[in-house]
Amino acid sequence: ITAFSVVLAAILISLMTVFKSEGGDPLYVAGRTLWIRAEEPKSQRFIIYRGENTTGELVTWAMTPADLDNNVMVYIQVTLINQTSGTVSLVIDEKAASLLDGNRASYAPIDTVLRAFPAEYDARFDVPGFIPLWGSLSLNGGEQVVGMLAFELPARSSFTELRWNASDTVTIRYR
Repeated sequence: ITAFSVVLAAILISLMTVFKSEGGDPLYVAGRTLWIRAEEPKSQRFIIYRGENTTGELVTWAMTPADLDNNVMVYIQVTLINQTSGTVSLVIDEKAASLLDGNRASYAPIDTVLRAFPAEYDARFDVPGFIPLWGSLSLNGGEQVVGMLAFELPARSSFTELRWNASDTVTIRYR
């Protein structure tokens, strides 16, 4: 019985490695200390969202490309999860990540705090649930934060991967 079990286990393990399941989430990747999930990038002409200003008043905010004629805004919802027992300190700035396009050109995230300005609401460009992911933060063990990174890319760009560089180096590939 023991010999049969060992042979059966060897066969099953071999089959499991040959016929791997593709059911895992390719947008959810583990680093040394963080688990990161980055949704598919979405592009549109402008980003409009509702959020509070420094006094707590609800305001409609907008972000536009610096080059209005040639570029679009791209946003990615990112979830950062601290799976360790310690505290992880993060600085999310221009160096925290990079988005690569189909030509392998790299784009840094834009400062969503400085680039946002009060604007009139326009439903065509509204990004429901947009929460800027920018600045310094600490995640205790088991905690997570969800927010959006924004980029400015040439119109009609394709997206191949997001490289996360803040506290961990993780690459998320888009198909």
